[in-house]
Amino acid sequence: MADRSTATDGESGFLWPLSPFQAVSLFAGFVLVRAYVALAWPAGGGDTAVYRTVAVNILRNGCVSLSDPASQACVPHWGGNQLPGFPAFVAAVWALAGESDAAVLLAQGVVAAATAIWCGICAGRVARDGRVGTVVAVLLGLSPLGLPWSRFFLTDALSVAATQCVLAELLIGLHRGRLRIFGTSVAFAIALFVRLDNALLVVPIAIVGVSLAPSRSGMLRLVLIAAVAALPVVAWWGRSVAVGLPFVPTVTTLPDGSAAPNGYIRWGNSWMTSQYEYPSWVYPVYGYRYSAIQIPDKAFADDAERTKVAALLAELRTYEGKPIPPEIDDAFSEVVAERYARHPLRQYVVLPAIRAGIMWLDPRYSAGWPVSIGEQSTESVWDLLRRSPEVVLIKGLAALYRTSLAFAAVVLLYWGGAPWYGRMMLGTAVVYAAVQTIAHVALGLIETRYLLGATALLEGSLALAVGSAWFSRPVRS
Repeated sequence: MADRSTATDGESGFLWPLSPFQAVSLFAGFVLVRAYVALAWPAGGGDTAVYRTVAVNILRNGCVSLSDPASQACVPHWGGNQLPGFPAFVAAVWALAGESDAAVLLAQGVVAAATAIWCGICAGRVARDGRVGTVVAVLLGLSPLGLPWSRFFLTDALSVAATQCVLAELLIGLHRGRLRIFGTSVAFAIALFVRLDNALLVVPIAIVGVSLAPSRSGMLRLVLIAAVAALPVVAWWGRSVAVGLPFVPTVTTLPDGSAAPNGYIRWGNSWMTSQYEYPSWVYPVYGYRYSAIQIPDKAFADDAERTKVAALLAELRTYEGKPIPPEIDDAFSEVVAERYARHPLRQYVVLPAIRAGIMWLDPRYSAGWPVSIGEQSTESVWDLLRRSPEVVLIKGLAALYRTSLAFAAVVLLYWGGAPWYGRMMLGTAVVYAAVQTIAHVALGLIETRYLLGATALLEGSLALAVGSAWFSRPVRS
């Protein structure tokens, strides 16, 4: 049986495996790097306007709403395209520093840096070695996948930080031999309020909780964690339903606050394989610019579908500047139903497999770094190398690093050199990455940035496993 003994908090040098000087120095370094990236290349995204509107309403009108803040109408909303965690964070920063986007970017970088340090401290306690904690903190704090999202006015940087909070709680659980009820619940609830797909963090929490305590008391602890974490979520759900909002949160909201056309988007998700196809069919709809829609040939399952969709799009162009009429949106839903009924193997097996591969392997993805080849670029790799070699290098290294994380975790999971806690975290991270990928592919949410939580858990787990094995190896004389 593996030795799962742990030291007590009272052992000398173990409560804080990183010295104050180490922790402060690392924290300052992480903040400076993130601040430089954020201030040098600030950016937003399609959802930025939604989050900004909700944040302004929270700050000025004391309500969670997508109404024009100047109108003070405060028509209730779930919180934008997520629960209101990120807008509330933005509003809090603005209350202290003025309504400055730069302040938000800097603040989320500080939070991400702090959670990386905390993960390092917790990892050092588990491994009984401050050097392991330093490796974990550095890899998370300077992650080439997580770091660049500090420059975006989006949920991603804060979501990674929340995931790191959950990781820290898992590490504390490994050290103590059981998960903390309150700490784990709070970390999970915060992560969920920042991004709804962080609900999948229940997977690593359950795996570690059951592995540490597979008895009835362990199951009871997990139930209590779920119950405590659910309290704020249920309270917000109750508020939202009570004010007349839909029973389920709206996860796709247009910038003007209206609901996205569900049938049309489901049809697009029934053939799309890459995030770089969004500009041709989704973005024009968000701006009611139906004449700009461009559908690739691969979108059509057969000639019958091509004919039907062409007629729907022709009718849709007559509504330029207006929301999609319900009857047209419903017609797209019927096309989707027919597609799945006639080509089940293609829709349920082939398409998801292609999407998953592209999410992890796509060399066009910039991983949040300020490099771009243009979404519709047709240049060959060699032409692009001659024009912008740094762009190819950054994109290529990001793709290589991302896929290497998953590959290394799977390989090291079966390597006997890592201690029991390293193997447990590696297995947990691999399962979480698989669940994240399957869930997002199934929902048509195939932007690679949605895997940031999975890659953060992979990074922390790999650093813990490799660092523990490396620093515990016998020293040859």
